[in-house]
Formats: sequence, C-alpha cells, structure tokens
Amino acid sequence: MSTDTWRVGHEGRDAMYYEELVDGQWRRLNLASEMMIGRAHHGIDFGSKEQWLLGPEWTHGRRSEIITRIKSAFPMPDYEYSGEAVLDEKDRDSLIAAAGGLSADRCIWAGCAQNALAAKWLCVYHAYPGQHDRNPTEE
Repeated sequence: MSTDTWRVGHEGRDAMYYEELVDGQWRRLNLASEMMIGRAHHGIDFGSKEQWLLGPEWTHGRRSEIITRIKSAFPMPDYEYSGEAVLDEKDRDSLIAAAGGLSADRCIWAGCAQNALAAKWLCVYHAYPGQHDRNPTEE
C-alpha cells in the first residue's frame, strides 16, 4: 500500500518495512516481522515503547501514528501484531469475533475480571502478546 507521503511493503519471505517520503527521499523503518502459518500470514512485533526509541530518530514521538498507518495497510486477521499497547478497541473486537465471542467464564489471569474468549481460558487482553501490561478496567 502506498500514499503520497508514506508506504509499506514486503521484501522476501519475512522482511517488511514502513517508508516516508521527505524532501524527495524515502526513509525506511525496517519492521520486526516474520511469515506465519495459519490465518495470519505475517506477524509484526512493534516491541515496547522503550525499544521504539532505539529505532531511527525520525520515528521518535510518532510510534502511535506510524503503527496506525502500518495496521491500516496490513490489517487483521491477515496480519498479527505484538508489542506494548499495540492493540486498540477495534483490534480487540476483531479478535473477540475471530475467537467466536466471549465465554461466560472469567479470565484466569490473577485479578482479571474480564470474560474469557470462547473456548479459551484468557480474555482478549491476556491472550495476545503485549496486552497483558494493560489494565482492562481502565479502558
């Protein structure tokens, strides 16, 4: 997918990237990604907010903006995301639907009062990487 000022793409089997056009030059952010087997054919790990700061300086302070763009071009369920605070409410709704809804049972994560996903023991916050650091009661 490409717009006038940014684009994303694949290179080879695993490599994925995000690029922006600045002063006539494309600058690149290589994504931690891998090909997968299953419904999602690629996974993208955005890492923690702290790890993001180890990337190119032009990406600093723009994590949410860039991740939102990448997710718009590489949508769920064809792509899977991991990393700190990466999934938003739309993503969680999609994951709940893909799991067949919610169970009447509570999540088994200590102290969690959310309903578990259907046929699972964990809620959507605790079943996916990068979401266990969030407090679902504050959502």
